[in-house]
Amino acid sequence: MKKRQDVHGVLDCFGENLAQLNKIHLANIYGTLAQNVRGTRAVSFLQNDDRFKRLSDFTVDKIRNTPEWFDPRAMATIVSSLGKLKIDDERFFDEIVNLRQVIVDQADPQSLSNIVWAFATVGYRSEDLFGLISGEWGQIARDGTIQDLSNIAWSFAKLGHKSEELFAAVAGETARIVKDGKLQEISNTCWAFAK
Repeated sequence: MKKRQDVHGVLDCFGENLAQLNKIHLANIYGTLAQNVRGTRAVSFLQNDDRFKRLSDFTVDKIRNTPEWFDPRAMATIVSSLGKLKIDDERFFDEIVNLRQVIVDQADPQSLSNIVWAFATVGYRSEDLFGLISGEWGQIARDGTIQDLSNIAWSFAKLGHKSEELFAAVAGETARIVKDGKLQEISNTCWAFAK
């Protein structure tokens, strides 16, 4: 793929290289947009850009018709990027929910963290997805970073999804969170428990 730095260049690059795209390219396109598009007005312009609409349609079509083309990390990057942009493309989030079992079976705690964070950020509730993820409380507590624990607890609390096992597992990591956590991570975790 050709490299270009600006948002218009990224969207042009998508259109020019569509046949050569792979999951990493697609995730990088969304990641670049999330890093470079700031503010409600800029996001609104992005959403109304025909090139971005084609990108969204392409992504939803790929997830719907060839989900094996993706892996959980690429999906998590795209979902997280949409969360950062605060774009709640219902078609896209519906497809992620449809693939919840595959995602939960294959994803690491960081990918799960990014996915639930994005869902909570855009306010997209899914009892099915969050229910499956809460069942992974052992792996999340054991293998998750402090940021993963913080993001997951915050996301569950923000959307009002209760999971006693998950919160107990996070509470079991209190010493690690207090010792090594950044102020924002500790704050988000405390807020989640208070909520």
